[in-house]
Amino acid sequence: MGKEDFLVNLSMGSNGVPVRDRSVETAQPRREVALRYGIAVAAVAVAFIARFVLASILKDQAPYLFLLPAVLLAAGVGGFGPGILATCSSVPLVFFFIANYGAVGWSEVVNGAVFVLIGVGTAWIGERLRQARILALTREAHLQSIIDIVPEATIVIDGHGIIQSFSATAEQMFGYTAAEAIGNM
Repeated sequence: MGKEDFLVNLSMGSNGVPVRDRSVETAQPRREVALRYGIAVAAVAVAFIARFVLASILKDQAPYLFLLPAVLLAAGVGGFGPGILATCSSVPLVFFFIANYGAVGWSEVVNGAVFVLIGVGTAWIGERLRQARILALTREAHLQSIIDIVPEATIVIDGHGIIQSFSATAEQMFGYTAAEAIGNM
């Protein structure tokens, strides 16, 4: 949150002391969480519909196969919670609508258990990837903020001579924006 955002989010309390308005700060994370879980539900719905449409051809063969990409997508995009949601919502859908239409046998139990184990593992890995992306973005923003406050023009170039970062002072000195310079030699 920048200095301007901080100033905009202040309001006067009853005692005349500025109070920070946190409703603006919490709205974005709530939307992001809702989107991550919404993607999980949508992915399971699309996969289930595709599998249900093909049920007459596939019968009870590989009942969870179509739902595994939905779990992978939910975990990869959303992390642990959406991955678990996709996994846990897939099992009853398969049990009641696809696998022998509700008949319980050892093969259904084993298939379901293996799917849950794969789903939990996928969700855990998806959360680790999501946390790594957040950490990388945070570090990149931190590095860029350091580069932007250095009074000299700072240009970061990789091993191939490609510009990776271009400071605000470099923009002023050379007349190019960072967007124009980054990615060029």
